[in-house]
Amino acid sequence: MNEQQIRLLEEIKQQAQQECEAITARAEAQRREEKDRADRQIQTLRDKHEAELKRQIDDIHSASRQAMQRITREHERLFSQMLFEQVELRFREILEEHTRTEDYRRSLINWCIAGIKALESEEILIEASPRAAELLDQGALDDITAAVQNIPVVKVTAPQECSGEGVVLYSADRRMLYSSLITDHLQRCSALIRRLVHDHLAGRKDLNQ
Repeated sequence: MNEQQIRLLEEIKQQAQQECEAITARAEAQRREEKDRADRQIQTLRDKHEAELKRQIDDIHSASRQAMQRITREHERLFSQMLFEQVELRFREILEEHTRTEDYRRSLINWCIAGIKALESEEILIEASPRAAELLDQGALDDITAAVQNIPVVKVTAPQECSGEGVVLYSADRRMLYSSLITDHLQRCSALIRRLVHDHLAGRKDLNQ
């Protein structure tokens, strides 16, 4: 092989090496570009996944808070109702205990006075429970009549249909009535008891905050 052929081979070798290096460089650039693109896609997917995961976690936390609030409200409602029933029951017991004391006679007189004033009738009929009828003797009726400016009390009866302890007052024509039965006192006080229970629980809640 002469010198010219050797130079030609050397040039071909150099060109091949340069072409190989160029191909390698282009491949490396393309690889980096593909890698960058893949990294961006991965980051995008990661960000999207993290955002979705965060949204799901926020939804779970929100649902948990709402559920806890519902549970708390229901607990407060049930506790309030339970406390109201206990106070109402105790109030009933106190009223029933009162009917067995000496002070019950004075209460009956006061209830009759209040009923007569409310009815504003010229004559009054009083239907009483057996215990109340015993206590509303002539002396009690005289006290009642004197307190209401001599409006006459027609009579006191203890009918079988008088359910519960206390008295029911009627106008003489029986068109109007005023009840002072224990059950009616309890019913009239029910709203007050519920409000007192509510205020008590609200005050306790404020103290706990």
